[in-house]
Amino acid sequence: MKLILIRHAESEANAKGINQGQKIDTSLSDLGKKQAKQVAQRLKEEKIDIIYSSDLKRAKETAEQINKFHKLKIIYDKRLREKDHPEESIETFVARLISFFDEIKNIDKNILVVAHGGTNLSLLAISTGDREKGGKLVRRYRQSNTSVSIIEKEGKHFKIHLINCIKHLESDKKLIKLFEKVQKIPYRVCQFDESKIDKSLEFGDCRHKSALLKKLLEEKGYKAREYKVIFDWKDIPIPKGILGILKKSSTVWIHDAVGVKLYGDLIFLDPTWNPELERKGFPVTKNWSGLENTKQVTEGELEFHRRDNFNLQKEEILKKHKIRIDKEEARKFAAALNKWLEEK
Repeated sequence: MKLILIRHAESEANAKGINQGQKIDTSLSDLGKKQAKQVAQRLKEEKIDIIYSSDLKRAKETAEQINKFHKLKIIYDKRLREKDHPEESIETFVARLISFFDEIKNIDKNILVVAHGGTNLSLLAISTGDREKGGKLVRRYRQSNTSVSIIEKEGKHFKIHLINCIKHLESDKKLIKLFEKVQKIPYRVCQFDESKIDKSLEFGDCRHKSALLKKLLEEKGYKAREYKVIFDWKDIPIPKGILGILKKSSTVWIHDAVGVKLYGDLIFLDPTWNPELERKGFPVTKNWSGLENTKQVTEGELEFHRRDNFNLQKEEILKKHKIRIDKEEARKFAAALNKWLEEK
């Protein structure tokens, strides 16, 4: 069994930034109609035996566009609706999706499902058969408008081959240009000075570069937010001698990144590491498509918090991750790190 999950194209409510759930049932926006045609083109040669869809307008219209190339009878199933906020509990929502998944999991055919972001993520999580693994998946991934995710049955188990792929949509060249402009600024740990966050920034660390990127994005009309990211310096290839400076301090610190709304989803942009740092083994973003998250500060475990939420829960978060920073030690660490990064 092969299961292809598609999130609906942009709806009129999506375009206005309105959370829909089940009660707001709008049709596709003009951009959404274009997106539906693009994902339909991507899937036109795909072997599809059965099409299921949520019965809400935005999903139905997307499924109908895809079906123009397949001429199948679409099965509209209310179990595939988005969670009904706030009336429906998470337990009830997951239970109806488990019911749907159990019904189709032994069908030896290629099945297409057109549904919603939360619905598709939950089906991906259910396919893992592991509550903890599924929970991590839901927290880590998102679903963009018309994103493609693929699950295949292998023996008694299911393997996820693709999550949230939107390569069929058009790249946002303006977004790419803004990101690359800030990314090219040399990274250097230094005292944060908000008054110097402008287009002439000569160097800066994650705080300066993320603040500048957010500022430039907002000037161009993007909806951008600052995020605080919990990361571990041990997950970056820094010499042990430099890491060893942190004795009173933890190696778990707080990082800055930017979230921007694109194609009905939030993607995370991290312009911290300039391209030259690839030689040091840092996770540098190259040839970014403008359609998905950039590479982040590390390839290890990360935890994202909106800045406003982080500020409200700061003490709790610091305690949870045992974050300790000795100021004198941090200055020595920054100086050693800067010197090493500048070495050729």
